[in-house]
Amino acid sequence: MNDTKDKLIKLIGVMGLFIGPLYLPILFPHVFAMGEFGLGEILASGSFCFAIIAFSVCVLMGMIRSEKIILFCLSLYILLGAELAGRLIIKSNPVAYEANKAWAKSTYPNGAEFQGHPFLQFSGSNKWYRGFPTKTPKKNKTVSRVVTLGGSTTASGYPNKLQEIFNDKAEVLNFGQAYFTSTHTMINYFLNVIELKPDYLVIHQGWNDNVVRNTDDKTFRSDYAHALKSWELPFIPDLYLIRFSALYRHLKHKLTPYPSWRFIDSNLKIKRQETTENYKDLKELIPFKRNLRAIITSAMANKTKVVLTTQPFVSSGKNFDPGMARHIEQCNQIMRDLVSEFKPHVLFVDLYKLMQKKDDSIFTDFAHVNDSGLAIKAQHIGQAISEDLEAAK
Repeated sequence: MNDTKDKLIKLIGVMGLFIGPLYLPILFPHVFAMGEFGLGEILASGSFCFAIIAFSVCVLMGMIRSEKIILFCLSLYILLGAELAGRLIIKSNPVAYEANKAWAKSTYPNGAEFQGHPFLQFSGSNKWYRGFPTKTPKKNKTVSRVVTLGGSTTASGYPNKLQEIFNDKAEVLNFGQAYFTSTHTMINYFLNVIELKPDYLVIHQGWNDNVVRNTDDKTFRSDYAHALKSWELPFIPDLYLIRFSALYRHLKHKLTPYPSWRFIDSNLKIKRQETTENYKDLKELIPFKRNLRAIITSAMANKTKVVLTTQPFVSSGKNFDPGMARHIEQCNQIMRDLVSEFKPHVLFVDLYKLMQKKDDSIFTDFAHVNDSGLAIKAQHIGQAISEDLEAAK
């Protein structure tokens, strides 16, 4: 029995002397690290290395013989060995490596896809939000400046296609942000866009205002405070395992690629009981029309031509949602009403009419579109702006 115990103790000591040096600050960052390795990580790695080696020396010298401690260390060393081996395997696959790093980074406030904002509730990774420039980008007087506003159907890329169409004849700045309601967009316009003095302001909005609807009259608030709350970081139950174990992150990503904490809903939405009206109360869209009217009125006063658009969506199939379709159709009608109200001072691009029931294959879900769909949106919006520029000559 003692002979077996002595062999186990020797094994533990040897394993420690082998694993410990792998955490040396001159080795670990270059071979095993999965991301940036700063001073804090260097100190932690060095301390861990020293602790393992010192413990192993004590074991080999017979200073530690407790069976519980020995068995604990054996289990720990096996896990550490699996972790280091897993890191080497993950780093050999560029796609898995980048995904693994992204998961770890997303658990830190500065690395998350979205961050809190003092007035906009939250902001995202769009270049205009992650550290908004302290100086307004200088405007080229010989080139028209086009600013796009909206939610994810704007942020997802049609403005990039629009820039390709205009080339150097116009400057397109994308201020769309995923999940933005019309209230977010209105604040966004007044805080971030108005001083850019755009020549054209494209508004592609409507879908996201659904998050505040289906509320009884007594609860509904025109500032949306009945449905939205101050920004909060999500609760991540296995936070430290995700941060420090690349092997755990990899397995977790394979089993649950989209855990609830990676969705923004828990950060900004209030848990509430929705009514069964299913977007039938049109009074809930009064703030939507108010918000857009405020943007249009201000833009006109600042000599900016507004381009209003409608929202297309899939017309059938598994991604079709009749309730959501009703909501967007209502928002589209409000867009048309605003066009009539402000005509001829606004341009109108009826993307719903131009794209609806034409080709559902361009939709990746209910209302987001693929690259071809983005090109179609950009083409029609670009054409409206180009025709207006020609008419102004």
